[in-house]
Amino acid sequence: MDKIEAEKNDYRRLKDAGIRIPLMLSIDEDSERIVKDSLIYYVDYECNQYKRRMTDSTFRRLL
Repeated sequence: MDKIEAEKNDYRRLKDAGIRIPLMLSIDEDSERIVKDSLIYYVDYECNQYKRRMTDSTFRRLL
């Protein structure tokens, strides 16, 4: 099995399992390139129990 086929199979298995992964936007099998969308996670630290101890610089390091 080649790398692209393995990537497509793994992608399908993760997607079917309900795991949130970047969307696969396009596949160029000749040059073995895959373009995926980026995931952006938002952490609402207003509700976080550690809010009082978390400074802005600490929060930026988490990104």
